[in-house]
Amino acid sequence: MNKNDQHQLKIKSQLSSEEEEVGRAVVHAAFYVHKTLGPGLLERVYEVCFCHVLSKNGYNVQRQIDIPITFKIKHLMRG
Repeated sequence: MNKNDQHQLKIKSQLSSEEEEVGRAVVHAAFYVHKTLGPGLLERVYEVCFCHVLSKNGYNVQRQIDIPITFKIKHLMRG
């Protein structure tokens, strides 16, 4: 087992069962949307469908929320 494998095992062991569940739901939704729509669409299309799938599965989803940005010690507008 190399260092990367050991690191991956360490990270995995630190996740709670809820985090594992959410992670699986996110990956499943992403694959489902891409498999259903195929490649070549605008990112916004995938985002809307991805969030729809997660919402249908009971997750509270927010899209493109503003977050504070600090760049080179300067506070910028929220993006």
